Amino acid sequence: MKLVLIILLVSACVIGEEYTPATPENTNTSDSDPRALRPIPTNGLTLDSTLVTQLPVTALGTRSDDAEVVLDAATASKLSAPAGRQLLKYVAICALPAGEELVTSTDRFPGYYGLAPEWATGTCGTECQHWVSACLLAHVNAKGQPFPISLRGAHAGLRTTPEAARDFTYREAAFYGNVFQRQAHACWATVGGDDKKLAGRVCGQLDGNCGFVITGACGGDPLTQACEETGADGGFASCHTGKFTEYPRNSPVIDEVVTVYLRP
Repeated sequence: MKLVLIILLVSACVIGEEYTPATPENTNTSDSDPRALRPIPTNGLTLDSTLVTQLPVTALGTRSDDAEVVLDAATASKLSAPAGRQLLKYVAICALPAGEELVTSTDRFPGYYGLAPEWATGTCGTECQHWVSACLLAHVNAKGQPFPISLRGAHAGLRTTPEAARDFTYREAAFYGNVFQRQAHACWATVGGDDKKLAGRVCGQLDGNCGFVITGACGGDPLTQACEETGADGGFASCHTGKFTEYPRNSPVIDEVVTVYLRP
């Protein structure tokens, strides 16, 4: 299966619809966590693989103060259309920690997971690109409609809150790749799950319309599984990039992986 470019659905880009409603079920409660008063970001991103290549691997911008990262003017200009602004919204969610914002002349995009804080004012190396990519891909929705998700992975920014562990128990899929190089991969974590195709959450399945290379089942049979279980966080790592028909597995692997959980 060759890599298909992710389709941009401009008409589906809704920049304002970023978060699920703030309720006890989806809000972090730790007083020491700056995300405590923020609901968990939903998915809903429609991603154009060509547009993503407009993102720099050098610094996103400069700091105006401890909480603001002012986006480079050239990048802001390239991504000023609605699809570009939607991409920047999720870039901020993925890369910057809560309490920081990515700022342009017209928008303020709040951070959340903090998977690549070094990118704010420095180079985004391979590991940085992989974490940002995995997070962006986890937020892709085939119909561009917000849908509640919980992210897990072997990164401090993806630590599982008690609320998420309790309420998001359906392990859907794992996402990884390098969108800066137009590489998008996904494996399915649960067989079946037709009821989970609501609002376009089909990106980890073979019939998804998201442009990913589907690498098969994330876990299961050691001879055919795409990834390794990471343990306590309920996620996957060391995921193969080869398509699901290639056995035995001998394709290159990526360790920076985001696993998506849904409400059952």
